[in-house]
Amino acid sequence: MITESVFAQFHACELRALSRTGGQRGAAFDLDVVAGDRLNEANVLVFSNPGIIAEQRTGAAMPFSDQVAGLSGKFRVRVEEAVPPGAYEVRVSGRHGISNPRAFLVTSAANQLLPAVSHVPAAPTELPVGEFLNASCTVAQRDWFRFELKETADIRVDLFARRVDSRMIGQLKVMDAEGKSLATARGSDEFDPMIRLAQLGPGKYTVMLHDFLYRGGSEFPYQLVVSSAGDSPSDVQLSLIHISEPTRPERISYGV
Repeated sequence: MITESVFAQFHACELRALSRTGGQRGAAFDLDVVAGDRLNEANVLVFSNPGIIAEQRTGAAMPFSDQVAGLSGKFRVRVEEAVPPGAYEVRVSGRHGISNPRAFLVTSAANQLLPAVSHVPAAPTELPVGEFLNASCTVAQRDWFRFELKETADIRVDLFARRVDSRMIGQLKVMDAEGKSLATARGSDEFDPMIRLAQLGPGKYTVMLHDFLYRGGSEFPYQLVVSSAGDSPSDVQLSLIHISEPTRPERISYGV
């Protein structure tokens, strides 16, 4: 009787998107897995910096039990103050093992997730100067933001898409209070758009952005930040920061 060896393996689990792609050091926030394959019972997030700590959120107690159930793919993340601003990696672990990495940006400036973004030019979303806003593209829509300058300043507008592993090809435009276009920029699969404006006077300005092909969804996240010349370059030039080598914990429960 002739026998042959047969080899088999699980399909690799794939992480494609999280509910946000960054956070402020010293802050705590919710972070959810929103897109991927074979991420059953996702109960651990692994960051490449040990100062970024995730705990699985829990729901109601199981029937006829006092034991609370962990919520698959839902976590509470805390970024310690000592974590330097920069780009790190995050992976999710569950029944089918540990996933591929996705980029996660840590900033010293405020970094918030927007529940909704305006698609109406006349009522743009407020964009505080120096703060990072997390959002996602909507299919066949443009996102509108407004920032205000109290005094004349050199301004830089950064859209982070490729640098947070987004599928978005960014299209970016800045306009003055009368709707006149001041500058436009378009990214590609290789780089993100950025706009510099020198000696911009006091007043309100509008930022319009969208995916160049008008795609959208959870796999098209971005971060937007308007910074002045006085802001820390370590926050607004994260593309120049090397992504750290992931730190793998000694023990992770992968399930069976």
